[in-house]
Amino acid sequence: MLKALVIAPATTAVAVVAGVAAFTHMPNSPLKALPTLPALAQVEEPKFEVPSILIKEMQDSSQLTTTVFHAETTMPIENNLKILGIGVGSTQLIYQAYGAVAAGVDLSQLTEESFEVVGTSVTVTLPPAKMLDSKIDIKKSRVLNYDRSLLGPDIAHLQVGQVQEQALREIEKKACEIDVLSHAAGRAESILQQMLMSAGATEVNVVQSPAENCS
Repeated sequence: MLKALVIAPATTAVAVVAGVAAFTHMPNSPLKALPTLPALAQVEEPKFEVPSILIKEMQDSSQLTTTVFHAETTMPIENNLKILGIGVGSTQLIYQAYGAVAAGVDLSQLTEESFEVVGTSVTVTLPPAKMLDSKIDIKKSRVLNYDRSLLGPDIAHLQVGQVQEQALREIEKKACEIDVLSHAAGRAESILQQMLMSAGATEVNVVQSPAENCS
C-alpha cells in the first residue's frame, strides 16, 4: 500500500508534464506567447556612474596634475659709454638666473559632460594643458661677473630687472623645447585613470584637448 502511494504522485506528475508539453505544441496554444526560461533569466550588464563627489575631487586636484620645470640660464650684458661717437668706457655684467615653469591641466573645468560612460567603460575629455606660472628664483640667481672700466656706466642696479625678464623668457623657451605641456597632460591623464579605476571603472580612455601655444 505504501509503495503505491509513492509511485502514484510521480506518475501523475509525468502525465501533467506530458500534457502541458502537448498543449504547448498545439498550433493555437496560448502558452507559446509566454517567455522562455532564458528570457526570464536575463542578467543586466554592469554599469558605472561617475559620482558627483568624485568629479568634485577631480576639480580640486589641479595642483596634483602640475608639472614643474626647473632651469638655469646665463645672461651676458654689455653697456658702452660713448662721447661724440667714441667709446670711452664699458661695463660688462654676467647674470646667472635660476627659474621655474609650472604647467598643468585645470581640472576645475571638468563637468559631467566631460565624461562619457558605456557600461563600465569611461571616456573623459581633458581641458587643454597650459602654462600656469613662471618665475625667477631671486635668492638663487646672482651676478657672476661685473667688469666696469673707469668711465663705464653703472648698470648693476639699472638693468638687473630687465635681465631677469629676459632670463625668464629663455627659461620658458627651454620648457617648451622639452614639451612640458605634454608632460603635464600625461600626468593629468595618469591621475584621472587611477581615480576612475579605483571608483569601479574597468576601462578609462582619456581624450586630450589640444594644448595652448607654447612659446
